[in-house]
Amino acid sequence: MSNVQTRIPTQRNFSLDFMRFLGVLVIIYAHTHPPDWIDQIRNFGTPLLIVASAATYAYIYRSRSLDVPKFLKKRVYRLLIPLWVFLTFFFGSIALLSLVINKPYPYDTDTIFESYILHDGIGYVWIFKVYLYLAFLTPPLLAFYRNTRSDLRYYGILLVIFALYSVLCLYYERSMSEADYNLFSQYVLTILPYGVLYCYGLRLHTLRKQTILIIALLSGFLCGLMAVYLYQTTGDWVPTQEYKYPPQLYYLSYALLWINLIYLFAYSRVVKNIPTAIMQWLSENSLWIYLWHILAINVWDRIIPHDGTFTTSFFKFWLYFFTSVGIVLVQNEISSRIPWLRLLLNGDRKIKKVA
Repeated sequence: MSNVQTRIPTQRNFSLDFMRFLGVLVIIYAHTHPPDWIDQIRNFGTPLLIVASAATYAYIYRSRSLDVPKFLKKRVYRLLIPLWVFLTFFFGSIALLSLVINKPYPYDTDTIFESYILHDGIGYVWIFKVYLYLAFLTPPLLAFYRNTRSDLRYYGILLVIFALYSVLCLYYERSMSEADYNLFSQYVLTILPYGVLYCYGLRLHTLRKQTILIIALLSGFLCGLMAVYLYQTTGDWVPTQEYKYPPQLYYLSYALLWINLIYLFAYSRVVKNIPTAIMQWLSENSLWIYLWHILAINVWDRIIPHDGTFTTSFFKFWLYFFTSVGIVLVQNEISSRIPWLRLLLNGDRKIKKVA
């Protein structure tokens, strides 16, 4: 490793667009209830989004300062307002449908309220809570990244923080009730490992390709060792998902294997041959694609039940995806003609059409 310098070229980061959108696709696919073996393979979506987000901000602010109040105002608006608009439409449309078909309304007041405050609720929206955490952490973590020139010190600090976090997980898991521990892990413990992962993403572009590959292989080896150990102690293969809430070493080592390999692949010729305009549009609209897939799930799952097979999960993935993309295309067309609606749904971002 060396001091901060770019090892992989940073054009308009089409490659990071690819990583961010792939992260969204992986999470959407998780909601199709795939077979266990596929569910394990794809179990790196959230960490991938975190690293891609960090790498994007490292790219954006590589040569300019961060206006903290402006950044936070813009970021919080882009996260919460679209989410709340969607939830209002979602709950309202379900209520109207329930009246039309004369069925009981499926959501109670607590579920609705918890959805708006990003605590459980209908599910699917917890990723916004993670993004909010990272929005507020971005200014200090960017400063830490810029001011810590030594790689040894930088990664050493991250390793110490993660080691302390792992000890805290063990302590609180044993000293708290399950309900209290789950709540504490959601709002406190989760910040530390994802913050460490975010810092890794901020500095990822400074590493040589060979170093990134070595980190990927070491992460996979560590994950494999832990998988064997858990198998010997439990008598069964333990999926990394079991160690996601809060994210622990077994889960994160597996995710790091894929994140680093995907990062290298994102800068390959294969990815660069994807039409730029299409990838940029998908990446820029990924938030709304993700939100509308929640509605797609609630519609298509009533028509096509889950059966745990690859064929059904693969088919439903494309149903979710194309339904969401279709709605976003219509939404963008309408909002582009109504300035206040465009501002509400997209902030100050210009709406681009797929070339």
